[in-house]
Amino acid sequence: MFLSLIVPAYNEEKTIAGTITKLSEYFTKQGFAFEILVVDDGSKDGTIAAAEKEATKYQNVRVLRSPRNQGKGGACQIGALSATGDWWLFLDADLSTQPEEYEKLVPHMAMHDVVIGSRCLPDSVVTIHQPYYREQVGRLLNRIFRITMGLPFADTQCGFKIYHKKTRAVFVEQRVTGWMFEVETLY
Repeated sequence: MFLSLIVPAYNEEKTIAGTITKLSEYFTKQGFAFEILVVDDGSKDGTIAAAEKEATKYQNVRVLRSPRNQGKGGACQIGALSATGDWWLFLDADLSTQPEEYEKLVPHMAMHDVVIGSRCLPDSVVTIHQPYYREQVGRLLNRIFRITMGLPFADTQCGFKIYHKKTRAVFVEQRVTGWMFEVETLY
């Protein structure tokens, strides 16, 4: 299997079926074997039922459950440790980054074990913005991470990242289960 798509989901009942469909349609056209792993993070709505119903339409979709709500990092860790692909692409359940952006990662995959999307590069186009205060706090935190941890990345928090399976040990060792997990795994 070439690619595992890991989709952490928390209370995504209204969007998850469309996300599964869109991912399946796009990646089927790519001509390689892939799987979609929807990892429910203890949703309190009908996310699991909606995902399982949609999954019945496809042979390569699995719905995994976190035993409790532990945060995006915990859901991503479950997905990574369950993935069977050579590469693991993490995408937010609302598809804030469209699957077509995968094509921008491909040229870098031959040279790197981890390739991350960024909303901070000069040619980045952000069509769905977070509230202003969240974007400003995100920029500030990114600067802090870059300085204190020596991370050279412009955007550690973008949910669109691809990891090669040889990075599995990073997810085995991961301890942060909340939103800061991305800083830990990149570090």
